[in-house]
Amino acid sequence: MDQDIVRNHATVSATAQAFLDYAVVQGNCLGPAALLDDSLPPLFRDYKYPLHSWPWFLGEDMRKILEECACLVPELVHRAVEVEFGDDYQRLAAFFGLPELVAQLYVAVRLEPSQLMHRTDAILTEDGLKIMEINVGSNIGGWQIQWMDGLYRKHPSLKGFFGQVRCESKDIPLAYMTQIIESARAVSGDTDATVHAFVLVPGEFLDIPESEQTINSVFQEAAAACGCRGAMHFASGYDALKFTSSGVYFEGQRITAIVSSFPGDDGPAQPKELFRAYLGGQVAWPDNPFIATVRDKRSLALLHKHKNNSVFNEYERRLIDYFIPWGTEAGPKQVEFKGAQVDLETLLLQQREQFVIKIAYGAQGNDVHVGKFRTDEEWTEVVRRAMQEPGWLVQEFCGSLPFYGQSGEWGYELHDVVWGVFGFGTKYGGCWLRLMKRGDSDGVINSAKGAQETIVYEVFA
Repeated sequence: MDQDIVRNHATVSATAQAFLDYAVVQGNCLGPAALLDDSLPPLFRDYKYPLHSWPWFLGEDMRKILEECACLVPELVHRAVEVEFGDDYQRLAAFFGLPELVAQLYVAVRLEPSQLMHRTDAILTEDGLKIMEINVGSNIGGWQIQWMDGLYRKHPSLKGFFGQVRCESKDIPLAYMTQIIESARAVSGDTDATVHAFVLVPGEFLDIPESEQTINSVFQEAAAACGCRGAMHFASGYDALKFTSSGVYFEGQRITAIVSSFPGDDGPAQPKELFRAYLGGQVAWPDNPFIATVRDKRSLALLHKHKNNSVFNEYERRLIDYFIPWGTEAGPKQVEFKGAQVDLETLLLQQREQFVIKIAYGAQGNDVHVGKFRTDEEWTEVVRRAMQEPGWLVQEFCGSLPFYGQSGEWGYELHDVVWGVFGFGTKYGGCWLRLMKRGDSDGVINSAKGAQETIVYEVFA
């Protein structure tokens, strides 16, 4: 093994480096591991994305970096948005594509960062962990990896190593449910003995045996840890909800949290009554329209633009420099890049391999164009489109450090890695990874584009 690559693993933890020795030098994990079986709930037996055969092991130093990433950066983005737009609701509405009434209400009410549910996608580079985007809302994916914990631990190729280390995978679903419960109790004033949450789900979810029980069991566990009881109610539309002046009800039960598991912006149209109930303090609603300001990928660029504003202290400015790659909203203009004032379009065309252009509200890796993997002709067309259309972000390209991962019928290869770092309110909620064998992608590492997923374990001394 190349010792430079081994050192990359060592930056994650000494245990990660030790696992390489166990997996490769000792030859314990060179074959693919089958990680789905009938011990899983039916909901996950046909998990749609491929699982990587090697788990990852996280040390204390790396975990602290992830905590800063998840707990601090989204709130800094929120602050940068407020600096940029102030009380100018019309400009806010135009930038984020919000109805003017919603923008007026945002200016009056403001977003509450403690109610955000988010997953920050980042890449570990030679210069540290760089944030590519922040995905916001209750439909963030990746937390399902926790159900695979037992399968990794018991696999014949891995259980010998697990017997040598003290580690655990942070329970992302439990943290997810805890956030819903705490938000719901804040709405109810902690007066309800049982927290009732309403969950919008695709119809096929309801057709899978035991699916409701599988998710509800985690919700009930989280409720018990919070000192109450909990129940989730599932439907594929809002029709079963009753909105009244005293609250929102489902089959006679008062609902104090409403979440959606529909991917992206799919799902039924949100009724106006839901917005009124949210503004009236009747329900926690992590998918409310106000999250657009943090979810928009262009908002990351506002951090660099305003980092010297007095709303940020020196520590926060260091966080911005460490975590946030250079970026700007696309459009015909002059920009400062690496100390020089340049025309943005000229810069992009002349230095294609240094940049990524992506749509502000893209999902699953769609409409992400990595200059390094485009021909001059393709890139020219992407640049032309971004210059003419609203809603595009230009971002400096951040290449993943190379890491080893299992590959093929017997062996290992270099992989690029994207870290999915979960945050619930201002709390770190765990991490999950996507890996793509180097050379197999167009620079976009996403499960929907063929990346493998793997579980992350935190190691205790």
